[in-house]
Amino acid sequence: VIEKSGADILIVDDAHRVVLRRVQSLSQQLANARVLSVGTGGTVEGEFASLRSRLGTNLHEPPDVSVDASTPWMVIYTSGTTGLPKGILNSHGKLRAIGAYTANLIGLRQDDVGYICMPLFHSNAHYLNWVF
Repeated sequence: VIEKSGADILIVDDAHRVVLRRVQSLSQQLANARVLSVGTGGTVEGEFASLRSRLGTNLHEPPDVSVDASTPWMVIYTSGTTGLPKGILNSHGKLRAIGAYTANLIGLRQDDVGYICMPLFHSNAHYLNWVF
């Protein structure tokens, strides 16, 4: 799944770095992947600053890219119930439409507060919470 994602950088917490090393040893493509380990004991601000310095970029500045409704936003992987997980490409327009439809359907107002009950790797967190 990692190979097929086409990711340029892999970000993993220190606790899972050993698992990633095992996966890398099985794949020539991943053997030379750029990997950033993020510690699990620091503050969010400290980890963000560390990541920014290791990437050598200012993460507060938006990238110099053009984005429209058809531009890919993220890939969500299926659960793999019918085989290996498959990456489903989600565009900016698709996620915006899902968020707008759901917000209208349940009558969200500007001052409403949401609660994300699913982990951020799950599509529910993106489709029904993140995009509102």
